[in-house]
Amino acid sequence: MANCKICGRPVPYGQTVHHACRVQVANELQEEFCGEHCRFPRSCDEQALAEHCASCRLLQLVELSREVSVREAAP
Repeated sequence: MANCKICGRPVPYGQTVHHACRVQVANELQEEFCGEHCRFPRSCDEQALAEHCASCRLLQLVELSREVSVREAAP
């Protein structure tokens, strides 16, 4: 049986990462990037921030990872 690449515990057949582990890493990555590395000013209005985040390539990748995790976790 393979082990999770994130937590090291055994995972079911065919998977190399637990769903919960992948979502946790995606959330941590988003928090770190948005909080420390994003250059878009947080002082702007909510609509402008939402538009910026919607076009952010990193957040699109994080969201894709979450979607893949949900599909893999479904029975």
